[in-house]
Amino acid sequence: MQIGIEINDLVLQRLLSALSGGARKEIHRVAAYGMMVLCRKWLRREASRRHGSANRVGGKPTGHLEQAAESMLSRADAAEGAIEVFSPGFGRVFRSIQIQPKRARALTLPVAAESYGVRAGELARKGWVLFRPKRKSILFGVSPVDGKVKPLYVLKGGVTLRQDRSLLPPDEAIAKAAADAALAYINQILQGASRGS
Repeated sequence: MQIGIEINDLVLQRLLSALSGGARKEIHRVAAYGMMVLCRKWLRREASRRHGSANRVGGKPTGHLEQAAESMLSRADAAEGAIEVFSPGFGRVFRSIQIQPKRARALTLPVAAESYGVRAGELARKGWVLFRPKRKSILFGVSPVDGKVKPLYVLKGGVTLRQDRSLLPPDEAIAKAAADAALAYINQILQGASRGS
């Protein structure tokens, strides 16, 4: 997913339009990096607060959002700067998304500590015997350790992840981070030029 922001600072816009393509690319690179630093910091903080699902079942958090923060990259060219996030489901920042099973008939939603963040096939490889009673939408397992039977997953034909804009800072904060980074870079160049003359 790509995240870009429009900077409405007229002075900065005029300056950019007067520069060569290479100089615009460099300023966009710096602005995109400023956005990325802010968004990574924000997402790491949000990730540390969002373990409700894991806590409900006594599972270990998967680190999905932390991985999304680490996957962020900035990119730029003469026309724009942006950040990219390589994380499944991160599009829910901007819209609700529908998740459907791809290889199976149903999604497996964990309801136990043992199954949280673990695929059913992985549990089977660890020795769990999995079974589904007739006309039930629950996948049970027999523990390889003590032989106890427990519900591991609820089976669903699909789920909707509601939009969650709070995974990233407000647009105004992202735009400010980009503009501040670009202006600091320009000031640095101007100070270097004034020292050299």
